[in-house]
Amino acid sequence: MNGTGGVINLPPENVLGPMYESDKASAVPEFTESASKFLKSAELGTFLDNARAVAEELLTHDDRLVDSWNLPHQLTPLHIACLAKDRVLLKAALADPQCWRIIDQCTSAIDVDELAIITKDDKKMPAMNGDTPLHFALYNSWNEGALKLIHELSAAGKLNNTVNNTGSSLLSVAAEFGNLDVVSELCNCLRREFSLVYFDDYLMHSTNSQSSLLHLATQQQNPKVFEYLLENQLNITGESTLLQLDNDGKTPADLIKEVLLDKRSVALESDGNVKRLIYEKQLKDDQAKALEEYESQLDRNDSYTQKYFEDLGYPDGPWQKFYMEKKHEGKQDQSPETSTWTFPCNLV
Repeated sequence: MNGTGGVINLPPENVLGPMYESDKASAVPEFTESASKFLKSAELGTFLDNARAVAEELLTHDDRLVDSWNLPHQLTPLHIACLAKDRVLLKAALADPQCWRIIDQCTSAIDVDELAIITKDDKKMPAMNGDTPLHFALYNSWNEGALKLIHELSAAGKLNNTVNNTGSSLLSVAAEFGNLDVVSELCNCLRREFSLVYFDDYLMHSTNSQSSLLHLATQQQNPKVFEYLLENQLNITGESTLLQLDNDGKTPADLIKEVLLDKRSVALESDGNVKRLIYEKQLKDDQAKALEEYESQLDRNDSYTQKYFEDLGYPDGPWQKFYMEKKHEGKQDQSPETSTWTFPCNLV
C-alpha cells in the first residue's frame, strides 16, 4: 500500500495494512491518465466524469474486474463503481475475492486545501474524507448500489455505522441523500447487529457540525425519511433531536422553515412559474414584503392559515404540509407529559 496509491493486487494482509507518510517514497506502478485526475481538485461533474473513465479501465471486455489496479487515495474499484453508478463494475468487484475482502475499506482523509470538490458557489468540500464505498453510494444518491452494498456488508459481517473524517456516519449520509428504502434497510440491519449501541449512539449521532439525523433529513425532497427517523428516535429511545442546535444555532424545525422560505423565494422570482398566480396577491411588486408575510403565516400557523394552504393544495410542496400539520398535531390538547412530539413553539 502506498501513501497516494490504492490497491495494487497485493496480498490481503498488505492491502489492509496501515499507511504512513514514509510510504510515499516507495515505488508504485504509475497511475493511468484517468486515475491520476483524482490527484487534482475539480468540480463535482468533472470528478464524476473521471470516475466513469476509470470504471471503463477497470473492466475487461467480458465485464470482469481487471487482474490488477492502482488507484490513488486508497480508492478501490468499489469506490469507483459507486461514484460512477456503474452496476456492471459493482457486480464485478463484488465477485472478485480480493476486492470483496476490502469491501469496507476507507479512502484517505485529505485536507480540502490539498484536494477538494469545488461546488457551484466556489466552496470546497472534501473529496477524500475517510469514506467507505457505501458512503460514496449514499452521497451519490445511488440507492440501488447502496442497497446492494448494505446486503453484502451485512453478509460479510462488516456492516458498521462507519464515521468519516467530518463525523458523518453512514446513517448521517443516508438521512440526507438516501431514499426511504435505503434508510429503513440500513437502520434495520444496524439494529440487528448492534442493538446495544444502535439506540443511543447511532440514532442520536451528530456530525462534527452537530447536525443530527433530523437536521440532515430536512434536505430531502419530502419529509418521509425525516418522519421515519423521528419515529425511530421516539419509539426506541423515548427522546428525539428535534430541539438540538447545530453549530449555527439551528434546530431541524429552523431548517425546514428555511427550506420553505427558499422555495417561496424561488417561486416569486421565477417568471412564468405556474404557481406565481397563487403568490400574486402577496407579491405587490415587493418580494421582500411577500416573503415577510409568508414567514409570518408560517409562524402564526393558526387554523385559518392551515385551511388557507390546504385549500391551495400546499403550493410549496410536501414540507409545507408536514410543517403545518405536525405543529398542529403537537399542540392538540396534549400536555407536555403526554405529547408525542412538537416543534419548538418559539420557532414555528
